[in-house]
Amino acid sequence: MANKSDFRVHAPQWEKPCFSPSFADDLYSLLDLIDGLLSKVEQSSSESMLNALQPLMKTLAVKEFFRHSDRDVKVTVAFCVCEITRIIALEPPHDDDIMKEIFQLIVEAFEGMDDTSSPLFQKKDSILDSNAKVRSCVMLDLECVALFLEMFHDFIISLRL
Repeated sequence: MANKSDFRVHAPQWEKPCFSPSFADDLYSLLDLIDGLLSKVEQSSSESMLNALQPLMKTLAVKEFFRHSDRDVKVTVAFCVCEITRIIALEPPHDDDIMKEIFQLIVEAFEGMDDTSSPLFQKKDSILDSNAKVRSCVMLDLECVALFLEMFHDFIISLRL
């Protein structure tokens, strides 16, 4: 199980993230390391856990990540945000406007779900599982009906292939 110190060790690398597409491989590697740590953390709504995750939550909630040109980066950011939400026991980690951006990122992550040989398939599947349990209802609460329909459309397309 990962603990707070695991996140602090890597925090300085996230103070000024690089958004240039030329650094996408390095960025993906860092995000992949973070998602590995997050997936080991048990669910906890404690204040200490929230405080430990706060710097990472703020760093991931930037439009440069949501609109990054590298698909691997975007899917991994979506996975990390879903893991953070799982860890902090269903409390939305951000305000409504940022959550809408996050839902857009999550819906985009579902594109190509039919490619089960993709190295990102496991992350997409985990995102889907997490959303099935929690966030689909929140999407509707935030008036993200168009995103919900887009997600449903992507699933139908994947089923037809």
